[in-house]
Amino acid sequence: MTFKDLGIEERSGTIRYATICPFCSHLRKKKTDPCLTVNNEEDNRWYHCNHCGESGNLDIMERYAKIKEHSERPVEEKAFSNVVSRYFRKRGISLSTVKRERIYETEKGIIGFPFYENKQLINVKFFNPMFQDGGLKWWQLKKEYGTKTSFLGLDNIDINLEYDRKQENYVIITEGEWDMLTWKEVGYKNSISVPQGAPAIGSKNFQKEFEYVQDPYFQKIYKDIDTFYLSIDADEAGELLLRELSVMLGKWKCRIIKYPKDYKDINEVFIGKKEKNLPPLGKDAVIDCFKTAQMFPIQGIIHPSDVHYEMMQYRKEGLQPGLGINVPELDFLFTIKKPHIMFVTGIPGMGKSVFVRWYWVQLVKVHPEIKVAMFTPENRPVHREYVKLAELLKCKSFMQGLPDSMTDEEWKDAMNFIEKHFIIVAPDRYNFESFDGSVKKTNVAALNSICKYISYLKKTEGIFGYIIDAYNKLDNDIPPYMSETKYIETQLDYLIDFNAFYDLFGCIIAHPTKLQKDKSGNYFMPALYDIKGSSAWYEKPDIGLVIHRFKFEQLTAEELKELEEIGEVERELKYKAREETYTYIKVEKIRFEEIGTEGILKMNFLKYNNFKVAEIDKDYHLKHSKLNQSNEDQKGEQDSLYLQFSEKDEDLPF
Repeated sequence: MTFKDLGIEERSGTIRYATICPFCSHLRKKKTDPCLTVNNEEDNRWYHCNHCGESGNLDIMERYAKIKEHSERPVEEKAFSNVVSRYFRKRGISLSTVKRERIYETEKGIIGFPFYENKQLINVKFFNPMFQDGGLKWWQLKKEYGTKTSFLGLDNIDINLEYDRKQENYVIITEGEWDMLTWKEVGYKNSISVPQGAPAIGSKNFQKEFEYVQDPYFQKIYKDIDTFYLSIDADEAGELLLRELSVMLGKWKCRIIKYPKDYKDINEVFIGKKEKNLPPLGKDAVIDCFKTAQMFPIQGIIHPSDVHYEMMQYRKEGLQPGLGINVPELDFLFTIKKPHIMFVTGIPGMGKSVFVRWYWVQLVKVHPEIKVAMFTPENRPVHREYVKLAELLKCKSFMQGLPDSMTDEEWKDAMNFIEKHFIIVAPDRYNFESFDGSVKKTNVAALNSICKYISYLKKTEGIFGYIIDAYNKLDNDIPPYMSETKYIETQLDYLIDFNAFYDLFGCIIAHPTKLQKDKSGNYFMPALYDIKGSSAWYEKPDIGLVIHRFKFEQLTAEELKELEEIGEVERELKYKAREETYTYIKVEKIRFEEIGTEGILKMNFLKYNNFKVAEIDKDYHLKHSKLNQSNEDQKGEQDSLYLQFSEKDEDLPF
């Protein structure tokens, strides 16, 4: 398509020029007034009329043709009806402000709020000023027309791109259209509105609700904006919107607009609210709200008002447990919630990764809104991890041709499930994202680098949490001036702060140091204190798990004598592999009583890496202190624990 196809004058060799508008000039008294601006830049050819508001972008126009067709915008500009004009006045918005924003009235008396990108109409949100109960008050064009979700007013903001600019580039983000227009009415032109208001209370997956924040067009503008002023409703839904927006935009770039007591939004501040007996405070009060905008609370200084939303939740619901997996015995021991962190340890080969993988699959099956990121360099290659997840889901072999193989339908269903809920982070020296230079070949597997990926997935995919398996596989380059203990404490503190900032749950697997064996050939059950490097492994987590198996048992005197007689055994080999091996889940650390309690759960390890509850040790608290003694002091206790568990073979139901 060319400008000539639309009846617009073309000028070769000129990028930006003004000319006569073919859409409205013939209807005006000043027919020769050059009111149409033309931008003839390669890949960004747009036009915009300062009089009738007609605009478009030739390079993307065909993609959004249906939107213009169904926008119901009058062909000829006309005055607003008395009903619509009165409504704007009721809201304190002048018609000149409305016209600058290209807002229009349809033939049916409906107000249209147009969304533009690069001068191209991409969506319309409609408002019925004569709304009566039972009808629609707000609605948008159907998605089947090819609409796009974006900030309202984004195309009208003015950003200074000069490197040495003296004034900051700011944008005010509001929760609704009338608040956006209020700021513009007072003189703050760089105001935009979220397209769909605040997310519903109780929403757990915000990926779709906030896709407009990650849109490439907005992200291109985002990098040149110094400060976002968040003018969000002072209610429960607004608190949720404020919190999520601040994480996605970066709290360091955000300021909070606060309103006078009892006023819910900036439009109420401007024009008052008769139903609430709130007088109008006018333009000066709106300006004062902007000038007194607050930074987000810094860590270490917290006022009750900073955590008002959280305290109201506690007041209504009390201290709530975290999410469980509908396995009562395991949910009794621990549940998970954001922004907590869990450390898992166990000797190599004891099933740490297997249990954690199983647990997260069960969690996602019970809570299908959850997505999780996995950094699992030990479980390579990547496709093997996805195979194991699929086998866990279906309890069948991934490979074709076996008696218990998945059917094609089961395979497709498993892969669709995994695609929705599990994302593997697997950068290497030759395949990584630099994130503006912060990740390099030399630090691609460092904790800070992996967290760059995790924060990206929080913003773009709305992940609930992440798994690092194992911490020992990270590039831990300890500075020469720092001890290993101090370094690990610093790393774990970083993760705790990271979780709090991005509202994430973290699951970290870490290997213990080498431990002694008992007389049966089994390693003693380790503790969090046995993880290499620092006692912080016990002190820092909200949940601490130990995964252990007793794989061997002593040979009987008869078996040993028989093997010695035929020369088949060395004298020091006095044990054999057990026919049935249980997995013990020891919850050694629970920081908050509402999420669980210390204890041990005995589980059967089943085919395809599944688990089934076998027994829960209800007397754990009586001997808990003894189990955390040194290995030497633990020998007798471990033997009795082992025998106690081995005596009972019956399985408890889920």
